[in-house]
Amino acid sequence: MSDCGWEKIESFSSPSEFKRFVRWIESQRDSGLCDEVVVDDPLDKWADRKFRCKSSSEVWVLQLPDAGYFAGSWSPVS
Repeated sequence: MSDCGWEKIESFSSPSEFKRFVRWIESQRDSGLCDEVVVDDPLDKWADRKFRCKSSSEVWVLQLPDAGYFAGSWSPVS
């Protein structure tokens, strides 16, 4: 668990769980608890997304699902 209260998600159980998580982490960003780390091409909607917890400076990555292959995940960057 991080200072932001984030917990690792090995894989999302469904597309709706992933969508709920995205809304939740975006609300964390919008409320100022974390920052989204800008990627090289912010227009690439298929890029993994990274977020930095403001209280700990930890960076976590949201790996996007790939239907039929990977359910997506949420984990700290090592």
